[in-house]
Amino acid sequence: MFFFIGFVLCVDPPAPWGPTPTQGQLNYHREELSAFIHYGMNTFTGKDWGDGKEDPNLFKPTNLDTDQWVSTLKNAGFKRIIMIGRHHDGFCLWKSKYTDHQVNESTDFQSISQFLHQSGDVIEEVSKSCTKYDMNMGFYLSPWDRNSTNYGKEVEYNEYYMNQLTEILGDKKYGNNGKFVEVWMDGAKGTGEAEQKYWFVKWFELIENLQPGAVVFSPYASTIRWIGNEAGRAGETCWSKLNLTRQRNWYDEHGGDESQYLNQGDPNGDIWSTGECDVSLTSGWFWKKGNVPKTMRDLTTIYFSSVGRGQPFLLNVPPNTDGSLQQDFVDRLNELHETIEKSFSLNLAASSGVTFSASQIRGDDETNFGPKNVADGSYDTYWTMNDGQLTGTLTIDLGTDKKFDMIAVSEHIALGQRVTSWNIEYFSRGSWKLFDKATTIGAKRILRQSTVTSSKVRINIFGSQAVPLIEFVGIYKAYGDFSMGDVVPDGLQEILAAKFKTTGKWNTESEGIYTTHVGDTASATFKGTKAYIVGIVDSGHGVMDVYIDDVKVGSPNTYSQNRQLRQLLFQTDTLEDKEHTIKVVLVSKAIALHGFYILNNNGAGIFEIEKLDYDVSKGDSVTLTVVRNGGSVGSAQVTFQTSPGSAVHGRHYVDLLTDLVFANGETKKQVTVETIKNTEVTGNLTFFCEIVNPTSNALVGFNSSSTVTIYETNMDRFMHKIRHLKYKVKNNSSIKIAFVTAAAVGVVAVVAVISFFVIKRSQKNEEKIYTKAFITTAEQPNYIA
Repeated sequence: MFFFIGFVLCVDPPAPWGPTPTQGQLNYHREELSAFIHYGMNTFTGKDWGDGKEDPNLFKPTNLDTDQWVSTLKNAGFKRIIMIGRHHDGFCLWKSKYTDHQVNESTDFQSISQFLHQSGDVIEEVSKSCTKYDMNMGFYLSPWDRNSTNYGKEVEYNEYYMNQLTEILGDKKYGNNGKFVEVWMDGAKGTGEAEQKYWFVKWFELIENLQPGAVVFSPYASTIRWIGNEAGRAGETCWSKLNLTRQRNWYDEHGGDESQYLNQGDPNGDIWSTGECDVSLTSGWFWKKGNVPKTMRDLTTIYFSSVGRGQPFLLNVPPNTDGSLQQDFVDRLNELHETIEKSFSLNLAASSGVTFSASQIRGDDETNFGPKNVADGSYDTYWTMNDGQLTGTLTIDLGTDKKFDMIAVSEHIALGQRVTSWNIEYFSRGSWKLFDKATTIGAKRILRQSTVTSSKVRINIFGSQAVPLIEFVGIYKAYGDFSMGDVVPDGLQEILAAKFKTTGKWNTESEGIYTTHVGDTASATFKGTKAYIVGIVDSGHGVMDVYIDDVKVGSPNTYSQNRQLRQLLFQTDTLEDKEHTIKVVLVSKAIALHGFYILNNNGAGIFEIEKLDYDVSKGDSVTLTVVRNGGSVGSAQVTFQTSPGSAVHGRHYVDLLTDLVFANGETKKQVTVETIKNTEVTGNLTFFCEIVNPTSNALVGFNSSSTVTIYETNMDRFMHKIRHLKYKVKNNSSIKIAFVTAAAVGVVAVVAVISFFVIKRSQKNEEKIYTKAFITTAEQPNYIA
């Protein structure tokens, strides 16, 4: 009898599913935040990619302060530093015996180092600081060395590269107490360079021998992969798996990266692949005078697109020519740390009085596999069900109503990644309501919503490759910029819906007011030169008329297939700088309003990029227009800068940082960005153009960033134009578009002719202003360019 009971209670855990992470990969997923430090010759030349011909004496930081670098990052919550040892220019930041292009050849730097009682070896100084502050350390060694005369000679160069790896990884004075957790090898070769075959597999073997357990970033299906862009954004669907053969064959054949594949991973991959989300705090990788740090709004988007999608966030923080991190960089890092700490300090799911239930518990073993395990803080326990059960529900009863706006969920990835489809619901007013839905979970998935109030949360798993294992659930109230607050630019005056003057039967909700009664009105008076209406778009919403001073100025349609809160519904043209009345009237279905936002800066205006999206053929230039709306009184300037996405500056486009000075009364300026014609086969790539730092009391508006798509071929660009135009031509009989299937050369020629006229007509008819969310009229298709 006793033996039988003991046998029944011994429930085996699920078997691993697919590839599983190494301990080094697991550690990195759990660390979440890491820092790149791009420092070297480029810091002093102002370039991102050097040519290897630089005079070593150009490198001369006057007050190298690696303690400041490491302590700042440690205090800001970063768990590892990846230090540039040698970039593509070949200049080594350590005293290498294999090249003269290195720090020991900079006589000024060596003299300064001696005066400061330092070694004159930057990697050694960083290592001392990492050891002092117990910071994990990684090492970047570019496989591309534009200075080396051996580059292009297969055997000689690979031996040279391995000698330099050994110099660093095999010397105990480097690393955190001699230990490196990561080695970074960029895949760049550069257009027109001598063909160089890299011995990736031998390099991997050498690294494992010198630094056992260290993870390796490379384009060759190693333990860490590029996420497919330099914007720090993992895919909405993101698997920590790749197919080794596919990835290596792609690199061998094309020499580049399959960006979309890397961004999303492979659900059927045969190796575990951690997707590192790299992005720079500034517009370039190396420090340049005048560069400013990304805003907290930018960093918020990146955080939830990296850590919030189960991948590490690798943020580049470049020191300046003095050898220190400038203060506004330090301030932004501290602000990010404070926001993370205060947002995730209290897990409502781990509070006292919370109870858990599940649709099924594996073998009825509540202790080892019960739902309460998701809040016990252990990496070793989880909730799961019986083998073969691919759907299920986990319910968390908070006991009393709580306010929250973020929910984090983690799979037990030590046994593989599994979940393919799921959602979160919260209980409110007697029924379950959707909080958000997603596909993959992985190491961590954080879903956000505007603040809701509820006593119960339910996680529904609709699909999984094998029985799901849920290790962690966290329910939080976000702090600061992590909150799903306004999309509204800083500096606009706010009139919340609670202060509107209304007629009819408006209802109050947490986001503002709504009505379903045609003819109901909401109005307010204001002083200023431009007004914006912010509210909710929804599949049950319809058209409203907008009046300024009793004159109808628009009829936006607030319909959207998906419900979204705090969206820009309408904006006025530039108004006279005086008192006005704005009024909205429901025309059909329903509307929900959050607030009116007013530009009132004495006519200084608001800067925006004219369109959200631009396109260009590979090797051509693209011209963007920056406009100054809502007034142009006095001179004002705004900084225009580019930042990488899947396109990399210096490789796919020419980086640009420039100040645009608008004279009194000037409302428009154009900026041209060059793309690079290279031999890579990459498919279509994207980068970003941004405007920041307005002066003279002007503001930056809703359209502060545009995406530029570089099309691999003119036909790719043409098909994009076709997709764009199909929304515009539904009710325009003057434009006729034929979608042709190219089956022969003659048909392709016809398509090319059509493309010429369609693109010309598109450019002629293209609207001048596009906004970020649903600014449409009743007569116009609901398409956002």
